[in-house]
Amino acid sequence: MTRPAASGPGHRDGAVPVAPRMLDELAGHELPRDDLVDEAELTGLGYEGADLSGRDVASAVVRRSRFRGCTLGPGTFGRVSLVDCELQGCDLANLQARSSSLTRVAVTGCRLTGLSWAGGWCRDVRWDSCRADLVSFRFTRFLAAAFVECDLRQADFQEADLSGITFTDCDLSGAQFSGATTTGTRFSGCTLIGISGVQSLRGAVVDSRDIVDLGYSLACALGILVEE
Repeated sequence: MTRPAASGPGHRDGAVPVAPRMLDELAGHELPRDDLVDEAELTGLGYEGADLSGRDVASAVVRRSRFRGCTLGPGTFGRVSLVDCELQGCDLANLQARSSSLTRVAVTGCRLTGLSWAGGWCRDVRWDSCRADLVSFRFTRFLAAAFVECDLRQADFQEADLSGITFTDCDLSGAQFSGATTTGTRFSGCTLIGISGVQSLRGAVVDSRDIVDLGYSLACALGILVEE
């Protein structure tokens, strides 16, 4: 899987995610014809309430499709790509994905608890009002991505490239940032209590409302005792 270069014309750190390029009309899904299986190439489908959990998919591509009220986890993805897609009210809890990608994807009101999206990349992706506690994006690259009003408690961003991401009104209590790249990463109205790897937030932009929580985490990392 080819990743975008870290600099140059394609570099859009801090940019607003581009919305999915959806079709005006989507065809209703039919299983097993439109199932998410190895080597599947699916385009222009509307999945409503589909149970797609338990899938072990080594490679697949889904384009210009919508998943509404669907269950995708638990399951295993390897090199699965979603391009110009919408996920609304879906359950992706405990889905394990490696080397997979999201491009121009909107994720709204979804349950992502325990989701692992490791070693992949996310470009022009917006997560809105999602429960994403215990989610893992280790070693994942983000370009023009945003988390808005999400529960990200104990999320793991270890060694991720977060240069192109914004967090707005998110709960990041206990999140892990060790080894992450955060130059230009923006935090606004977020809860940052007890985060780990705070030293890796060098170059991040933090709203003044969030600095108290961050200060406590930094003090702990430096071995400073804070007296009440």
